[in-house]
Amino acid sequence: TARSWVIRNIFGGTVTNGRIEFYLAEGRERVPGVPMRLTADELKIDFDIEGARMNVAGEIPPLRDTSGTFRLRGPVTEIGITGGTAYFPSGRTVALTGGTFVLPSNYEKPLMADMDIDVAGNADAIAELVTYRPIRALPATGFAPEDFSGQVQAKVKAHFGIVAAHNPPPPQWTAALTLDDVDVRKPIAGRTVTGLRGLLAIDPKMADLDAKANIDGVTMNLELVQPVDKTSDIPRRTILSGTLDNRDRRKLLPGLDDVLEGEVAVRLEQEGDGPRTVEADVTGAAVSIPWIGWTKGAGIGGKVTLTAETGDGTTRVSDFRFSGDGFSVSGDLAFRGAALDSANFSTVRLSANDRFRLKIARGKAGYSVVADGEAADIRQVLARLKNQTGGGDGASAGKQGMTVEANLSRAVGFNGESLSNVAFRYATAGGRISALDLSAMTSGGAPVVGQLARDGGGVIQLTSGDAGAVARFADVYRHMQGGLLNVRLREADDGWLGSVDIRNFSLVGEERLRSLVSTPAGDGGRSLNDAVRREIDVSAVKFSRGFAQVRAGGGALSLANGVVRGDMVGATFQGTVRDASGQTEMTGTFMPAYGLNRLFAELPLIGLILGNGNDRGLIGITFKLSGPFDKPNLTINPLSIIAPGVFRNIFEFQ
Repeated sequence: TARSWVIRNIFGGTVTNGRIEFYLAEGRERVPGVPMRLTADELKIDFDIEGARMNVAGEIPPLRDTSGTFRLRGPVTEIGITGGTAYFPSGRTVALTGGTFVLPSNYEKPLMADMDIDVAGNADAIAELVTYRPIRALPATGFAPEDFSGQVQAKVKAHFGIVAAHNPPPPQWTAALTLDDVDVRKPIAGRTVTGLRGLLAIDPKMADLDAKANIDGVTMNLELVQPVDKTSDIPRRTILSGTLDNRDRRKLLPGLDDVLEGEVAVRLEQEGDGPRTVEADVTGAAVSIPWIGWTKGAGIGGKVTLTAETGDGTTRVSDFRFSGDGFSVSGDLAFRGAALDSANFSTVRLSANDRFRLKIARGKAGYSVVADGEAADIRQVLARLKNQTGGGDGASAGKQGMTVEANLSRAVGFNGESLSNVAFRYATAGGRISALDLSAMTSGGAPVVGQLARDGGGVIQLTSGDAGAVARFADVYRHMQGGLLNVRLREADDGWLGSVDIRNFSLVGEERLRSLVSTPAGDGGRSLNDAVRREIDVSAVKFSRGFAQVRAGGGALSLANGVVRGDMVGATFQGTVRDASGQTEMTGTFMPAYGLNRLFAELPLIGLILGNGNDRGLIGITFKLSGPFDKPNLTINPLSIIAPGVFRNIFEFQ
């Protein structure tokens, strides 16, 4: 009965404000030998208590210095607790800040109790509280009380039997813990977890955590479901989510600086020890594939999904998909440690023109990359090669070798040009190119052939029957038509040295040629058209040869001893076509009626006095191109228009 329970479980203390009311109606039936069950109107007992010791439930240590109220109404006993402290064998303590202890039916067997208490204390003390019966939730999680630090407030509710001889049913209970800056000493899912702020709900089957936390020093949302009972059919589940800036990403996902720039929203979910599913929204980040020069700008929608599973030091990524507006990549990958071991992308579509597959494998000598399919848009690759500033790639590559093979029906370049039947092989070893073979056809049917000279001199040769198509394809120059191309480049310590030789080509629609012949030289000066007293037609100019010595490296391209020769016009030139910052700085001499001028220059006496060399004419202008590569400024020397060849160097721009 409630009376016997109170006698056995509440000790000491001071009782005040006691009141007992008993009412029994005349004629109330009473059966001999059967206890009378008084109703709430027939028996009322109230008193306050201070400084008592109270046994709460099961193995939970008793409350000391307990204060509260006692209220009995017939079959219902309710103890309201306003304060008390539980002292544990470990020396930890938990303060009870409020709650109730109710016996809902004093006359029924088994005698059951409902407990609803609020407690507060250090995290390790609250963790110890839930190791005692009837709760006993912590042991099944694999954690110990000393694994926790910080502050916790908890609301514990329980329905349990208080007389073992009555054979009560198993206890039912819940504990809702509010965590305030709680640190976990033991890693969770291999991660260091500190600063937990949130709610941990525990019942006989599972513990359910929903909180913000610092995961390896990065603030994330953490959802964790952990079975409490070994017989529970609820699986362990971990969910991490949040938005990572560059600094946070470096902590959780190091090694991606070359790929990501900006905020990334991520969600990682794992059930038990099974594979991890990952979702990432990369809309707010710029995503780059530096090896091919492809970039998705920040603000363009993009999403990554994958499934990852780690075992024996290898992480296998399946169902990888990176997709967004106008692009899609899908396949499988494998990492050994933090290094890519292999990849098989069944779909690569980074532009509307892409339809190819890609395989990557790591061997003892380095990586091998194989691409094959219907078409690949390589404009980003070409742009990266032109804009490359040098140094970084070589430093990062070190002595790691690489082979690249591509077999494509079509390779799409700039200015509407494409190459067909592309077969390409490229290899590096020890930081140097060890193999290069290229064969393809331009859209006009002219062959394009590139190879590394077999004599071991490190010379790359590129030839084509349509220099203009190759120049437009690579977006080097747009106004050339036709021409036999022969390029020879030798690898040097700081880049490439060599020559470019083009025969029988035309320049069509070159606005800068028109400016050279029509722009007045100085205030009130004459144009080159005025000097020769006729309109020089440069709308389509044929040249028999163009030649220049080339130096490329560090993201820069420079020319020396450059000359173009034709019957109508000719020019000599030198300087920087493009430096690492995208600027042009070139000078040269432009000559109309080149055939006649050159005839004078080749006469022994006149050539010595006036011609100033086999490629210098009698009449011409010196010019300077400077400024941004895409749109340089043209400046003409106002004095050079009437100067003979022997004096022209005086006026050339330095």
